[in-house]
Amino acid sequence: MTDTQSPDIRTPASRTDSPCPPLDALALLERCMGNAALVAMLFDKFEKQAREDLVRIEQAIASHDAGQASRVAHALKGAAGALSATEVQKTAAAIEHAARENRLDAAAECCTTLTRELDRCLAYLPSARAAVNPQP
Repeated sequence: MTDTQSPDIRTPASRTDSPCPPLDALALLERCMGNAALVAMLFDKFEKQAREDLVRIEQAIASHDAGQASRVAHALKGAAGALSATEVQKTAAAIEHAARENRLDAAAECCTTLTRELDRCLAYLPSARAAVNPQP
């Protein structure tokens, strides 16, 4: 994709109906050099902040504040990227891009996908925690 191309803000069903886990806990553990406590802290922070970010994005879109929607989506994109939550990251990036172009209708359409992907990630966190901190 070149700098002048817009990312595809549509999310094909085949991408979201995947049986793949919504985040890669072991890749995160590896990036954290095996520090399970750090991974747990990142999971906790994401769990707390992600829903708040979604609400802030939706409120910004509703109040026609493209700048705020873009900033919050950018922050969520970074947090999701850090956790290897690829679909959340891609969807947040699409919202950020649409908001930067003041296409709030397109950004709003992506919120449904973002909600679904956040639900998947947050529901998966107990399994992810178990994967990085297995009980003996």
